[in-house]
Amino acid sequence: MNHPKEFAEGLSIGIIMDGNGRWAKQRGLPRTAGHKKGAAVFQDIANYCEELGVSSVTFYAFSTENWKRPLEEVSAIMKLFGEYLLKGFNYKDRNIRIKFLGDRAVVSKVVAGGKLAYGYIDRSGKEVIPCQFDMASGFRFANTWVGMEQDGEYTYTLIGPNGETVLPFRVGDLQDGGKYGHAAASISDAAGRKRFGIVANNGKVILPFEYDHIAIFSEWDAANNRWQESAMGTKDGQNFSFDISRRGE
Repeated sequence: MNHPKEFAEGLSIGIIMDGNGRWAKQRGLPRTAGHKKGAAVFQDIANYCEELGVSSVTFYAFSTENWKRPLEEVSAIMKLFGEYLLKGFNYKDRNIRIKFLGDRAVVSKVVAGGKLAYGYIDRSGKEVIPCQFDMASGFRFANTWVGMEQDGEYTYTLIGPNGETVLPFRVGDLQDGGKYGHAAASISDAAGRKRFGIVANNGKVILPFEYDHIAIFSEWDAANNRWQESAMGTKDGQNFSFDISRRGE
């Protein structure tokens, strides 16, 4: 596009960033690939707006509803924010300033070695849980999951609002999209095999870690005016289904 600088000088522009997941799905790629493409487009737009003399650009990039997505996807988005905002612009030599609007319950900062780490702040902006995690999700329920990465694999810990450990062991393969705060996850048994189970948000194991695989599904039950949450598991070649809507209370 070729426009004179006067074309947009002094304007304020708002952009809703949407469709990254659909873009990836249409190309047979994981949703995280779509978010990475969206982050690159964000950088291109910001550069072009600066060339045109645009005064400010507001990007609606993450809503409270997005916290309901799986932790891995949310953390990938947060990591992209950090990478593109911290490394994507030469702030010293360019007239660029970035402001965050909205809830910043989960925050990130660069720690030793240039690594991006996540923690939590309260409404006053005070850091109440130190930035020390490789992944973090918002407090949609009383407790939340944080993750640490080692050799490309993530393990997760359930913590309380003050950073205290709620579940006394770490889990892997976390699926935390349940409407009631339940999460499917795995641990390794004595033989090193992954065994899957389900943990409630209060740390109670509501389905034991003895399944070959397990997943959580939610659908609206109009007759009872509530979410119906089910789990599907496999064990020794057999399939099992469970209603877990009221478990863990």
